[in-house]
Amino acid sequence: MLHFLQPFEAPPRPITLEAEWKLHQTNNQTHLSLIYRLRGALNEIHLPVEPLLSSQSRAHELWKDTCFEWFLKTNSKTQYWEFNIAPTGQWNFYELSDYRSNLQESPLISACQLRSEVHSIPTSKNHSDNSVHEASQLDEKGFGVYSLYFNASLHSFFNQPTEIQCQWSMALTAVIRWKSGQTSYYSLQHPKDKPDFHHPAGFQVSLP
Repeated sequence: MLHFLQPFEAPPRPITLEAEWKLHQTNNQTHLSLIYRLRGALNEIHLPVEPLLSSQSRAHELWKDTCFEWFLKTNSKTQYWEFNIAPTGQWNFYELSDYRSNLQESPLISACQLRSEVHSIPTSKNHSDNSVHEASQLDEKGFGVYSLYFNASLHSFFNQPTEIQCQWSMALTAVIRWKSGQTSYYSLQHPKDKPDFHHPAGFQVSLP
């Protein structure tokens, strides 16, 4: 399912940020696949445009730079989880016991698959359909499409005896750091008068 993320405030340059997710079964495992697509002036964002992620390892405080995130919770507990993905390939997965409380690394996801791609933005001159024309670099204005692909098993969540009958919901968010020094906060919904990805009203996606 495709969702468009909205900025809390107007960014320095117009960009489009969307997230597409899918749950699927593989070898009796439930996997979550996510694609984040960022379209616009990529050369003005703290974002490596190389199509390969350099290192895939856990790291902290990734939200201090450009970072793609998702949150997961049930309707039965105050407990929830936060996943951070940096364009460098660094990532982390946290558990919180309540709203912004007791943040700690979670072992429920110990590995994930990540990859990224950079394309040119298609135009009527170089493309005849709706797909994206791949290019080795951005156009002369620094515009392009950055895609980050994520896949991981959620088997540990959905097969806990106390959680099998629960309703799960997800929040999709991102932090965009501009080279000018500004920071833009993107989410499906901004329920407060300041950016707050942890707010319960931000969990807009219901998982089947």
